[in-house]
Amino acid sequence: MLRNIGSIELPANLKPGGFDHAAVHLASATLYVAHTSNDSVELIDTEGDRHLGTITGHEGVAGALVDQVSGLVFTSDRAAGTISFFHHAAQADKKVVRVGGKPNGLAYSHRHSLLLAANVGKLDGSPGVTVSFVHTGVCRMVADIDVPGRTRWSLIDA
Repeated sequence: MLRNIGSIELPANLKPGGFDHAAVHLASATLYVAHTSNDSVELIDTEGDRHLGTITGHEGVAGALVDQVSGLVFTSDRAAGTISFFHHAAQADKKVVRVGGKPNGLAYSHRHSLLLAANVGKLDGSPGVTVSFVHTGVCRMVADIDVPGRTRWSLIDA
């Protein structure tokens, strides 16, 4: 059984919608939450149970992914057709890369500096679904592969 053990005040929704996927940077105990209705990412201190701040500029953000090894934080900015990434300790140094559709699920191989973005459709509404690969070392999409059916989630098998 689940029980409520507390609450944390977060910024109010600016438009319809709410929150989407989240991920924790374990070393800093920071939770990164996609605040889709505000085009932002909320930072929460999971040890102190408090809101740390907001990172703006993530149009239609659908989720967050944290790579524990490199400390990189990734977001799937679905409405913009981009992914963003930054080091958890340098949030202002955000990199943005256009992908082949509306990114949703993300997976990252730090060994290859390669991010996989599972896209849930194309921005222009044309038919087809793709999976995009972004090389984080050069900050660009290196492949966009057509796939049959709709994608949602992704992971890397080491």
